[in-house]
Amino acid sequence: MNFPFLTIGWLALATGAAILLSRKIGLRSARSVAVGSTGLAFACLFASAWTVMGSTDVLVRDPWFPWFAGDPIAAAPMALLGALMLVNVWISSRVRTRPEALGAFLLIGSGTMMAYVAAHPLVLAAGWWICCAPLLVGTWDEVGAHRSIKGQVIVACTAMTLLALLPMIAPATEAVHWALAALFVLAVALRHGLFPLHGWLIGAFEHGPLLRITLLFNGQLALLLVARSKTLLPLAIATPVLEVICVLACLASLIAGVRAFAERKPRRVIAYVLVSVSASVLAGLASGDIKAIAGAMLLWLALSVASTGIVAVLRALEARTTFAFDPRDHLGLGAPAPRLAVFFLIFGLALIGLPGTLGFIAEDLLFHGALERFPLLGVTLPLATALNAIHLLRTYYLLFHGRLPHHAAKIPDALDRERWSLGIFVAFLIILGLVPNIAITWAGPAAERVRSSLSELTIP
Repeated sequence: MNFPFLTIGWLALATGAAILLSRKIGLRSARSVAVGSTGLAFACLFASAWTVMGSTDVLVRDPWFPWFAGDPIAAAPMALLGALMLVNVWISSRVRTRPEALGAFLLIGSGTMMAYVAAHPLVLAAGWWICCAPLLVGTWDEVGAHRSIKGQVIVACTAMTLLALLPMIAPATEAVHWALAALFVLAVALRHGLFPLHGWLIGAFEHGPLLRITLLFNGQLALLLVARSKTLLPLAIATPVLEVICVLACLASLIAGVRAFAERKPRRVIAYVLVSVSASVLAGLASGDIKAIAGAMLLWLALSVASTGIVAVLRALEARTTFAFDPRDHLGLGAPAPRLAVFFLIFGLALIGLPGTLGFIAEDLLFHGALERFPLLGVTLPLATALNAIHLLRTYYLLFHGRLPHHAAKIPDALDRERWSLGIFVAFLIILGLVPNIAITWAGPAAERVRSSLSELTIP
């Protein structure tokens, strides 16, 4: 890499976050700063991904900061995350979104990007802390009072830090190896929200600002940790650790689908569905089968786009009527907002693998690959998918069907910037679903890279 795309992209996000968090800027200027920062970051991430996927090197290091490097595994998710950040800032409310909220959003993005491009375990750990900093220091007023959420986030980041530090300060004894295994499983389970450690993520979705919570979720740092486990786990313990993670993820996917039956609030239902789908992605990555890994990588992309879209629709509804937070009866919002209803349905169906979308291709590869290598995933995946379909359709009918309340009769449908942005998301999911070779061009080599890494780890 001859140009410092990664350093410039990270500096754009970090500088934008610092300016916005200083609270010395007006709302109109704040939006300009946020759009400019995310736009520059996306351009750099896209250019870096293009360079990395066209290179034969395992790591393509940044010329300004060698501890930043691009690799084929994270290239596409990293560029996609930059695009999602830009779109989220663009469609955010021009009245309700405060400068400090945009600053916290950019801070999460800068930490996530640091983790994605980390060429050293300590840089990876620093990225975990930075992306969680807004939650820990109370920038998110809605969840600041929930000590259990903060506590679990601190434990996850601490586990990641110890995972990076322990091999540097302790001899490679059997006790240290098993300590690394425990830290690895704890960091993955907490950061990903695997049962029974999912409470902080569900609580954050329920009480927190969805714009930032969704970015924190879509960072998917636990997936990145498993994909790069070669750099963190000793050879002797890799096999049992990955098997434990795969089993935990399979069970978490199914349990989250069952647990959502007890929920009615749209935020909590959607949170459980997203946790369930992301657990399936994690299980596919940890399974070690090339088809399952490729399917998991594609589902990673589909999950990022569909979850951002469905949460954007929910945010739009909550901005229009307070009854969308906790509906007691069917709201009938499909009458005044039919476009939002269609967008919600498309994103929900894409999450569960609607034929013709990227989710269908991804789940098909994941299912058939899992059957060959890890039959438990082949059983839990279709069951969890069926349960998630029930929950998404139940939430869709709750929000958009029924008799329209009189107080909601004049709510506006999707605004122009919302229609264009959500339309791009839909086009992404459908085009890659109908022409999957575009995505497989990245997913195939990335899956080979992940599988070779895991194969090296499982040498006895």
